[in-house]
Amino acid sequence: MIGQRIGDYVVTEALGEGGMGMVYKGQHVTLGQVVAIKSLHSSLMNNQAAKDRFVREAQALARLNHPNIIGLKNFINDANGCFIIMEYAEGEDLEHKLQRMGLIPPEQCIPWFIDACRGLEFAHRQNIIHRDIKPSNIMVHPSGVTKLLDFGTAKLVDAQRLTQQGMTLGTVIYMSKEQLLGKPLDARSDVYSLGVTLYECVTGQLPFYDEEERKLVVKIAKEEPIPPSQHYPGISKELEAVILKAMQKDPANRFQSAAEMEQALSALLGGGRGVTASTVGGASVPPVASAPPVAPSLPAPAPVPGSVLAPGAAPRGIILSPLFLAGVVLWILGFGGGLPVLLVVESTGARLAAAVLMGLSGLLGLLLVVVAFLQRQNSGGAASVPVSAGAPPPPSGAVPAPGSQHQAKPTCPTCGRALLVGMTECPFCHPQAAPAAAPAPQPFNPGGTLNINSQQQQFPSPVPSASAPAGSPSLQVIDGNDKGLRVELSLGTPVTIGRAPSCGLTLNDPGVSGTHAAVVWGNDRQIYVEDRGSRNGVFVNNQKVQRQTLKGGDLIVVGSTRLLVHAG
Repeated sequence: MIGQRIGDYVVTEALGEGGMGMVYKGQHVTLGQVVAIKSLHSSLMNNQAAKDRFVREAQALARLNHPNIIGLKNFINDANGCFIIMEYAEGEDLEHKLQRMGLIPPEQCIPWFIDACRGLEFAHRQNIIHRDIKPSNIMVHPSGVTKLLDFGTAKLVDAQRLTQQGMTLGTVIYMSKEQLLGKPLDARSDVYSLGVTLYECVTGQLPFYDEEERKLVVKIAKEEPIPPSQHYPGISKELEAVILKAMQKDPANRFQSAAEMEQALSALLGGGRGVTASTVGGASVPPVASAPPVAPSLPAPAPVPGSVLAPGAAPRGIILSPLFLAGVVLWILGFGGGLPVLLVVESTGARLAAAVLMGLSGLLGLLLVVVAFLQRQNSGGAASVPVSAGAPPPPSGAVPAPGSQHQAKPTCPTCGRALLVGMTECPFCHPQAAPAAAPAPQPFNPGGTLNINSQQQQFPSPVPSASAPAGSPSLQVIDGNDKGLRVELSLGTPVTIGRAPSCGLTLNDPGVSGTHAAVVWGNDRQIYVEDRGSRNGVFVNNQKVQRQTLKGGDLIVVGSTRLLVHAG
């Protein structure tokens, strides 16, 4: 296909392959405009159902002119095949971001999901349900603008039914209960899928997973998801509540529209609908944070120096200023003593003296008042006023008023992650210390087929213990089902980590492969970790690695289990 001309476009490179066809990068031969060209597999050209769905995707895109949805340029159906010409979306989708980062800081991804909600709400208002919301279908432009991709499984509510009763389209892991059961769908099914995607982004874990699709469907339909805070303790309760509401089993208990979910996410950033890159002409604008609203029942906080007084409020600091009072007294004495003389006494000399007295006292009083105002301005606000012991302090974490000095959001000096409000330490780089003693490890029978590479060399299995001798490096489970478990490293002997009973460190974690990783204390006295073909990767200090040198204090993440490295 490379170099082939399709209508007014020429194919320049292949971008990827999907279930129904290939996606290419192309260019308009005259205008030079770069586009994405989606082609239907030649093997499906005679499959009427597949062709109808391909046409339906083009019809859906034709109705969706929105900054947060990929745009349609043209549709071509000729002797060469069936093609959808789309806007070329630069950037990185959330699936690749997760592979690269492990998880995404909430304050970074919330604006992306606000954009996604806006795109979904627009589609829903056009009677179009996406039905396949997942990380790979959400593209983030370098400017921060988010676009929804792949409406190939979208359902036009008013179109002819193209799926049989009970048939599902989409990706199982992100499907709602009603979609898995083949029931009628509405906008709330997309809300559920977006909630699962947000869950995965902020925790790095899936809410439900099983290697057998049948068991996975049962979990999604019947089990409640693990609260996100159990995977990532730094998540706020408010964000956790938004995610869990979007993922409710009963659609009636979810957000009833994407717009409702958008409002809830915007409230986390402060200021109503919030500010995202797509709201200001595509320019990248950071979200504006604000302090949470103060409940009406609480006493009003004391005025903050430098704050602007509300209309009608008395400027008490100026009134109590000695210079201001002296200026007012001079005015009163000057006019009180001189005005009667001017009005009653007829002597020219006396009246002249009274006029001079009034002028000097008025001028001096005015000067004192001006000096008082200038002193108040230079001191940064109202004069110091004693506050009673019972007065409530200003609310902690309040955002400075407009015009005050901007304070940068704190970040972890080790991994660079932004710290959320109320966090003093990164929960990954500074985990809570495990109990001094831990229960002995329990045998675990994972059941089913284990992901064990039988060709790997088998090493003697170290014995896990609650504590390791001083001087020897060790691994300690600090979060997960096996929290508190600790294993000593022996020089030159790898410790395999996984669910298989033969592993040196056997974990009761469904997110861990049979043989997931191995850690070795080499003869060079260096500690290494390597991925042993796991299905979801090994992360060290929030970075996905294949093989990595470790040091004391490093954090290893496998599945939903976190291990701390002790250098000994």
